[in-house]
Amino acid sequence: MLSAWHHASEGIRHNIPSVEDQYGPLRVGPAYPFATKTYWIMPSEEGTHFGGDRITYTSYGIYRGFPASSILRNIRRLHHGISEFSLMQREYDEAANLMAGVAERLTGRARQEAGRMAAHLYLMARTAETTVNVKRFSMLRHAAMEMTGTLPTHHPRMEIVTEMPIYLTNDPMWPQACRTFFGCEPPTPAELLALAGEIVREECDNARRTIPAVEYDSRLGWEASMEYMCDRAHLEWKCECTEKALSELREMLAPLL
Repeated sequence: MLSAWHHASEGIRHNIPSVEDQYGPLRVGPAYPFATKTYWIMPSEEGTHFGGDRITYTSYGIYRGFPASSILRNIRRLHHGISEFSLMQREYDEAANLMAGVAERLTGRARQEAGRMAAHLYLMARTAETTVNVKRFSMLRHAAMEMTGTLPTHHPRMEIVTEMPIYLTNDPMWPQACRTFFGCEPPTPAELLALAGEIVREECDNARRTIPAVEYDSRLGWEASMEYMCDRAHLEWKCECTEKALSELREMLAPLL
């Protein structure tokens, strides 16, 4: 058990949230959807203090203001964020596996409590994985917008970033970033779409693998100011939205394919 908590303690050291992360995937975990043009609003019960998009923003880098769109202005920052959250995921996965092993050797209430600890650690790993994947997908989304001259759908409370074409593909680090994050040279439209599809499949699998953990201990899907945000219903909703985001990306790139 001490070894499990050692890995958890090491994992939290690699949690370096940006504003977009704090009010995005780190707020609702693997229930956070990918977005291309449609701005998704988290489903919430009427009367919830911070329901809908009052504290969780699914645009991730599209809109100016709050949250700031600077996450995609600096590829070096993205590189550091992806590297750190990948380490966080690895440490929490190891912690969860160790704690699950402890639970198997116990009985009664001790077994149940150790199981809850394992589920908690597992959710932390899945959240870190979502944070990595949303960064990777958002980079490809922005590159596709630059290729096609597309701007996001208007949102009444947020100012659209209009200088998007200067963000990624003109950055001298873009080729290196593609090799590091995607294992290829700067992708063609067809290659970009294929890479995005792989990330979407990985992330939807990540969300579905979270369901047993939040059903084992329903407290894991609950946030005090938002009510339930990472339960089965929200995780399944996330997968639907994320697959639609991929369809929107496909439609955006269709003239270039």
